[in-house]
Amino acid sequence: MVLFYNVISCVPFVHIFSVTLRKLIVYSYEKFCENSRKKYVATGLVFNVDRVWRSWRSKTIWCRGTWSNNTALTDPTVHIILKYAVFFSYGLAVLLAFVFYKKYSHTYLRFFPWLLLYVFVNELFAAYCVHKIFHNNVVMYNIYNIIFFLYFYFVFYKNEQRKQYKKWIVVASVSFMLASLINPFYKSFLEEPQLLAYIVGACVLIFCIIVYFIEILYTPQILIVKRDLLFWVSIGLLLFHVGYIPIKVTRHFFAQADNNFLTLLVVHRILILLMNTSFIIGFLWTRKK
Repeated sequence: MVLFYNVISCVPFVHIFSVTLRKLIVYSYEKFCENSRKKYVATGLVFNVDRVWRSWRSKTIWCRGTWSNNTALTDPTVHIILKYAVFFSYGLAVLLAFVFYKKYSHTYLRFFPWLLLYVFVNELFAAYCVHKIFHNNVVMYNIYNIIFFLYFYFVFYKNEQRKQYKKWIVVASVSFMLASLINPFYKSFLEEPQLLAYIVGACVLIFCIIVYFIEILYTPQILIVKRDLLFWVSIGLLLFHVGYIPIKVTRHFFAQADNNFLTLLVVHRILILLMNTSFIIGFLWTRKK
């Protein structure tokens, strides 16, 4: 019950974040449309934003509190706002990770700020530079997945107290490494996403998080768990990967570059925002043991 209470205690932050994000998107969208109408009317050019703006205002009631139409999900402005919101959340998480580093520098999460910095630089480079140098950015994410998963397997292994759970984590980690070795034999590591390796890796990470939650249920740590950075990191990772696994599979087998693909991209970025928000709360609330 205490663990349940601590998890529920973070709901107000998620609610405030979602409401603020909704208002920001609506306000920015309307301003963009108004400025675009003035600009293109003045130059005599034909631009569809005026029609899109009227259609969006008339058909969707998301701006009044309910997202009942997917027009906003596929609108370019929403994607631009979410894209920069994701970069901002990564940057803020990296900044706070180093600012509050002394709180957890004695734990196995002491390498976490450097991992976040690597993720942030990797995202920036993949978004703005890679297409000018390489054919695609797939190899960057394939390497990133291996580093990311193996680091957290190490963290959860070291944090675990029971030998039986440690053995399970080792076996699960080995299964991920085997999947990472097998996947390139039928999917090019340099040009194609390693779907098998990612699914196995994400499932193993979810397993490690569940084992961690079970572990803290039987320790006095449950009473102060919301002051533990690993708890908030685990919440963020769990929210992201539980939501992203079906997105990854759908993109790989079904989705094309159409409205459905754009909708998945919006959900993907919202999951990243939720994950980084959880990290940020952890950095702010963590107390040195």
